[in-house]
Amino acid sequence: MATEMKEETRQTRSGRIPWGFVVVGIAVLAAVIGVLIWSLRPQPLQTAEGYLAGDRPSVQLYTDDGTKGETLIRGTAVTYVVESESKDHPGMVRLVTDEDEYAWVKAGNITDDPKAVVTTQKLYVRTAMNLTDKKGVVPGALVQRGQEVTILGWEDLDKDGQVGRYHVRAGKNEGYINAGYLCRTEKAAKAPYDEKVQQLHTQRGDSWGGGDAKDLDYYPRQKAHFKKNVMPHEVKALYLNNEFVAHVDTYLDIAAKSGINAFVIDIQDGGAIAYASPTMKKYSPSAYGGVQYAGGVPDGGAENQGCRILCHRPHHHFQ
Repeated sequence: MATEMKEETRQTRSGRIPWGFVVVGIAVLAAVIGVLIWSLRPQPLQTAEGYLAGDRPSVQLYTDDGTKGETLIRGTAVTYVVESESKDHPGMVRLVTDEDEYAWVKAGNITDDPKAVVTTQKLYVRTAMNLTDKKGVVPGALVQRGQEVTILGWEDLDKDGQVGRYHVRAGKNEGYINAGYLCRTEKAAKAPYDEKVQQLHTQRGDSWGGGDAKDLDYYPRQKAHFKKNVMPHEVKALYLNNEFVAHVDTYLDIAAKSGINAFVIDIQDGGAIAYASPTMKKYSPSAYGGVQYAGGVPDGGAENQGCRILCHRPHHHFQ
């Protein structure tokens, strides 16, 4: 009888459900499922602030399907997504353009440094001139038309993404040059502005042995504005070199009778300085030492004849 009771007890224990293990197993399974769901949930985007950069004034953006979208000015502040490179958009960075709206830009067109938004590495000189120092003085080396310069820095980026002035290296020399005197390619730098005008001057030849006019720079320049010496809308100018400026009264009479409304006077003419300009004395004292003619037009003389002087003018010569 006792043996039968022990056997029954043994059978009862072996058939009991281990609820403790079941509860633990369910808890572990729930935890695993919870972690899986958590890992698969939409993750908030990690973003950062940056700036559009480029070697041109504007930067091209692209849509999600890879077509060209809008363009933005280089230097524009943007928000971009910090993430691994997309297999569908290799070499691209995703920009946040609006809530839940995105655009793509080439990785090389974005930077965290506002001083690195201009990526231009080299340009070509369109107009031969001397490089200046940082203050704009002209003690620097002469750079020739078509010469390549290496870009070391830039200044004065405007609202349209245009650079005002570049810091450059030309050969062994460094200095500053206005961006308007540079081109992107050597071909563009050497190309005549107007082929017909160029041919006209080429045909003139070198009649007097002083050089021909075919290689001169005829590229138009923005007319400067001076509050106290307003330039006429249409300039009809007469050129006076360092010799003839000494006889300016004669040319004032000619101007009054011929419709001439401006004189072009050289600051330097083959090493001979036309007249003593305080501006030259300040910025180029060595050139000022070569003044050939220290006289000038009597006070108000040119303006009394309705003329303007297109040069650096001494304040004691003209009002």
